[in-house]
Amino acid sequence: TSKILRLTQHQAHGTSLFAVAATGMAGALGYGFADVVDIDSAAGLALGGMITARLGAGATSKLSPQALKRALGIFMILVSPVLPAKQYIADNFGGINDGTETTQNAIQKDSNDSYEERLTKVLPIACIGLGSGFLAGMFGVGGGAVVVPALTIATDMNHYQALGTSLCAMSLPAIVG
Repeated sequence: TSKILRLTQHQAHGTSLFAVAATGMAGALGYGFADVVDIDSAAGLALGGMITARLGAGATSKLSPQALKRALGIFMILVSPVLPAKQYIADNFGGINDGTETTQNAIQKDSNDSYEERLTKVLPIACIGLGSGFLAGMFGVGGGAVVVPALTIATDMNHYQALGTSLCAMSLPAIVG
């Protein structure tokens, strides 16, 4: 229990989910007006996230406040090196946008994809959504901790595109969680 805010650990996680939803909507509007949100990817992330956010919230209720705090701490320690390690992962595992392609060119290229190409692109993204939805429901974390690093590593999105797409996608799962 927080002595300052007078919130239990569980209330803090739920409050965080509300903040994720509100900031996600506001941020998505900003990135949307800049035309850098990949709508297909955002839809795949949101769908996957909405399916599992409720499961994550349910798992939280089964943990004691101490176990929840410990699990959140372990999670944060595990994800903290991911974004700084992006270049190492790109160099050793390949296939990642180095950020030199402009956002507009990447989005224009995506809009010319066939149905099968879009489906092959959205399915892995939906899987990222499944994982991030569960974690959002459980820990109250948004896309910055999970989705943005996963999109920049697993897709050809640059960091700017991943941020906009993540913000657009994470509002609905946060509301469901």
